[in-house]
Amino acid sequence: MIAKFYYLIILSLVYVSLLNISYSVKLNQRLKTRPSPDTRAFCREIKWLDKYQNNLCHNFPEMIQLIERGVKNALDECQRQFKSHRWNCSSLHWMEVFTEGGILRKRSRETAFVQAITAASVMMVIAKACVTKKTKYCGCGSLSRRDRNDVLILNSCADNINFGAYLAARFMDPKKIRNHAKKVKRHNHIVGRKIVRHNTQRKCDCLSYLAGCNYKICKRIVPTIEKVGDELWKLYQNSVRSYWNKTDRRLRVSRKASALGNEVLKGKLVYFKKSENFCDPNASLGILGTSGRVCNRTSNSHDGCAVMCCGRPYKTMVLFENVKCNCHLVWPCCHIKCDTCKLARVVDTCR
Repeated sequence: MIAKFYYLIILSLVYVSLLNISYSVKLNQRLKTRPSPDTRAFCREIKWLDKYQNNLCHNFPEMIQLIERGVKNALDECQRQFKSHRWNCSSLHWMEVFTEGGILRKRSRETAFVQAITAASVMMVIAKACVTKKTKYCGCGSLSRRDRNDVLILNSCADNINFGAYLAARFMDPKKIRNHAKKVKRHNHIVGRKIVRHNTQRKCDCLSYLAGCNYKICKRIVPTIEKVGDELWKLYQNSVRSYWNKTDRRLRVSRKASALGNEVLKGKLVYFKKSENFCDPNASLGILGTSGRVCNRTSNSHDGCAVMCCGRPYKTMVLFENVKCNCHLVWPCCHIKCDTCKLARVVDTCR
């Protein structure tokens, strides 16, 4: 019985491998075929596509929605990371990531974070879509080389990290690197995608508990967007200012950053313009200012009223909200009954 069970598992794994080969053949055929009139019309409606992105849209039209979702997930995580700061990422629209509008024109530390988190998120969304069969252009991923050499581990349908990284780079990275801005953008994209690779996890299930879990079916899965955001936040806090060497067309550490001990740019977020103070509104950069933002009068950090309000006064309001209270179990089991109480909450906002 156990031998038959193992035989069926091996057959299923062979099927997954053949399925991946089939996906590779379909992908090569897709790159050689002409897009349909409907596909061309669909891509023509997306005004922010450049020439290279338009070609990819013709080949992978279904991927546009996945890329959009990846960018939106990244901006949600951006808001989570910056929620206690003057700039909280709330004014940034997902299409501005591609048109480089708003604050992204500034090429500051905030721009570096957004570039890295969006590249990472798009890569992860595509990698997962390959597993859930939401796209016909890719199949399952594979284990790492170290795991493949373990005879006790069999490969399951893993997130297709390689295809996710490939398509995210093809769609999002600048192609002709002729200036400082494009070089920095590609550098930060690479850093974001490397964070995903370095934080992938191996998830395993026992093939059979009867055999003492000696054989396992394992797969590699991408990390959560929150995990990637936390790792990139650490890099954001230690981001490095760079300059563009026009002779060899390479990024170099600025003199000030070099004096602080930052000699290497590899693996770090880089920028080349000073951040705004974000205190006052600036419509051209999409900065809303901090008037009306909630602050914490007892905090000395970024969310404190002294920092958040930029030295301006703040006003205090007492808000009342209804909450459940005095909850208790009512017999016969098991119904919980609660009273409704008014809870006073003190809120400070910047003027």
